[in-house]
Amino acid sequence: MAVAVVFTIYTMALVNDDNDNDIGDGFPIGMRVLLVDNDRESIFSLGTMLRSCQYQVTTATDATTVLKMLRVKMLRENKFDLVISELHMPEIDGLKLLKLMQPWMDIPVILFSNDYDKNLVMKAVTLGACDYLLKPIRIEELRIFGSMYIERRLILRRMKIKIGTHQPLACLN
Repeated sequence: MAVAVVFTIYTMALVNDDNDNDIGDGFPIGMRVLLVDNDRESIFSLGTMLRSCQYQVTTATDATTVLKMLRVKMLRENKFDLVISELHMPEIDGLKLLKLMQPWMDIPVILFSNDYDKNLVMKAVTLGACDYLLKPIRIEELRIFGSMYIERRLILRRMKIKIGTHQPLACLN
């Protein structure tokens, strides 16, 4: 059985390229995470793990609410640093959420699910997800991603890259 391995880099639009003040010394401590899942038990356990990493966590149970929250946060310039969303949700699933966010949002999105379908993973990455996690999610994965997020963001700032799209680098079978 061939397994697809995807190496990706996501980039974000950097609003104040000359000012790193929005990152702070303790970042990713205080990273603003929007957690989306229609399963309240999952939101509770993931939210608890994220808070134990000292991230600021806001939760939502549906994508329509998420889109409204993101628009309000954008208008106030108090953006989220990261969206973590369940792939399978009623009405608007994680893939549709990615499509709706893509034209106007510069926030990295991680999708998670207990479904490892290679085609779904590839579709998520193609649509702009920066990662796809399988349930059960471990706290180590959340900590590692927080560190990777800030590392990439700082590198992009230093390079003065201002790109708002996901760019797959390679796909091996």
